[in-house]
Amino acid sequence: MDHRRYIRLKSIFPVEFRPAAGDSLPASAAPWLQGYTRDISLNGICLETAFIPVAMAALLDGEIELRLRIPLSQPPISAKGKIIWSRRGPASEDRIYRLGVEFSAIGSADRNRLVRQARWMILAGRLAGLIFLMLLLNFAIVWHNRELLRDVNKNIICELQAVERREKRQAAVVADLFREKTRLFSRLQAQEEQLVLQRYKAAGHTLVKQSHLASLTISPSAFPALTTGQAAADLPVSKPFKINTLGLYQNLVEQYERARDALLILTRQKQGIRRSVVDQMRIWLKKHQSPVTGLVMSFEGQDSQIKDWAFIYDQALAVNVFLAASDREAAAAILNFFKKNLSEKFSGFPNGYYYDSGQVSEYTTHCGPNVWLGIAAAQYTAATGDKSYLDLARRIADWLIGIQDKDPNGGLKGGPEFSWFSTEHNLDAYAFFGMLGRLTDEEKYKTAQRKSLSWLKNFAMVSQSSAYPAPPVRRGLGDATVATDTFAWSVAALGPDKLVEIGMDPEAIMRFADENCRVKTEFVRPSGKRVWVEGYDFSRTANLPRGGLVSPEWTAQMIVSFRVLSRFCQSRGDSVKAAYYAEKAGYYVDELNQLIIASPSPRGQGEGCLPYSTMENADTGHGWNTPHGATTCSVAGTAYMIFAVEDINPLSLK
Repeated sequence: MDHRRYIRLKSIFPVEFRPAAGDSLPASAAPWLQGYTRDISLNGICLETAFIPVAMAALLDGEIELRLRIPLSQPPISAKGKIIWSRRGPASEDRIYRLGVEFSAIGSADRNRLVRQARWMILAGRLAGLIFLMLLLNFAIVWHNRELLRDVNKNIICELQAVERREKRQAAVVADLFREKTRLFSRLQAQEEQLVLQRYKAAGHTLVKQSHLASLTISPSAFPALTTGQAAADLPVSKPFKINTLGLYQNLVEQYERARDALLILTRQKQGIRRSVVDQMRIWLKKHQSPVTGLVMSFEGQDSQIKDWAFIYDQALAVNVFLAASDREAAAAILNFFKKNLSEKFSGFPNGYYYDSGQVSEYTTHCGPNVWLGIAAAQYTAATGDKSYLDLARRIADWLIGIQDKDPNGGLKGGPEFSWFSTEHNLDAYAFFGMLGRLTDEEKYKTAQRKSLSWLKNFAMVSQSSAYPAPPVRRGLGDATVATDTFAWSVAALGPDKLVEIGMDPEAIMRFADENCRVKTEFVRPSGKRVWVEGYDFSRTANLPRGGLVSPEWTAQMIVSFRVLSRFCQSRGDSVKAAYYAEKAGYYVDELNQLIIASPSPRGQGEGCLPYSTMENADTGHGWNTPHGATTCSVAGTAYMIFAVEDINPLSLK
């Protein structure tokens, strides 16, 4: 038999063999020996075995019986054959016998099955290798595309921050040119006034009429964009006046106009890139939403203690983000989870769940997070007209009313098992009860809102007659600790008009937060680059030994309230203050841009998000620490950044 015509296999087939029964060997007298084959042909096989008893060696010179188990799942193939060649293995395998066996008896169907299976094994191996290569190639393509997407997302964020830096430099150039232009204009006016006086004196006049001075050829109306609200005489003069001042002035006007146009281009470019980054943030939130539970993972990063947690406050923020993007499906998926988990004797949802399984992660039940969940359901109802989750909002509100103090000035305690009162919770409740009052027109919700307002007025708000710098808004009942969110949310939840109505000054509230909670601190980006960021701390920084930190969430809350205050001032005809507060809001949005990072996780794929704080594992001053990991991205920080950019007040029903 020509063994070179064998089908060479990389795998092996088990083979049993023994001498065939004959005159010298009774039937079934010899035991079956174990072997295997790697080489198969239509006419025979190459049989390999590691052991042949000496007593049986001579018998193998005759015919042998074979049982080939190809494949193992089917009955073995029975055949007979004759050994036509044999040899030992190489030195390293000297105990291996290789026997060339030519079939002497085998069924035609079995022969075909044997060869077909052998060829299929070769083909299957090649197909498996091809499939593996295809999978490997597909993995490489997916990995490459993911890295490419991550790089693109990082580049967009970096471009936003780079354009903002160029814009700030250009704004400084524009400001310098404006000051110089205004200074020269003041000099030109002074020169012409002097010339007029000299003419009158030469003509013998001793009194110059104002009407004559008003007719000077150089006046503010002769040149565009010269008024800033700052008197020209107040500006410092750094260069001596020259005869060609008018020519210098005209040249400065041209430079100023060109610089201002360049600044406008950069501003528009920044706004366009920022819209792309905001879209990234929405995608980041969506990618962290479980397809099973609908919950969104609250934190992405290095803090194992809160890994995979979904705080219900964050779920409420995510609902508002999805509603703003008209993504009803994503918003409804979150609300569906809570709707399904409503019990007959509802007593509030626990603060947190595992986002992927829906199991409770934090069993404590606070009023505030539940209020926010109710706000999310109310906002969904108002935004879509779909009342599927109005019952969820009602059940939460009815539970809150049940634990609200019965006193006319009754407020909400921290939760059913707590005795302390939080201003933040009652501000939230005021907004929530007001939303339900509008949606249902039911008196019980309007009454509950009035009680919340009464509690805030009597126990949280410090009257204007009180001596400052006492906080104008207390953190809670008998608690004067400075909490930045109570100032921002007083304006956002109650509104400036209601604050004025109860004797509070909304501007003074925001001014106190601005003067006591504003910080400028260094933030180390994932790339290792250090940037300085100005924003707002969780509390009065001077009271905390850790030094200042910036909270993106609480800074964005201040931005939202600055915009509310700007519209309030505009409604009262004070356009100067309206512009001032709008400018402050824009400034802090630009500062928060420096905190946007490209998500480092495989799930985030480089989409934009914001950390919870510029300092990891730091005491907030309010009973909890910031997460571990300086780049631990936060749903709260990211969601509120979107609110700040898009001017969304989640505490106000649209």
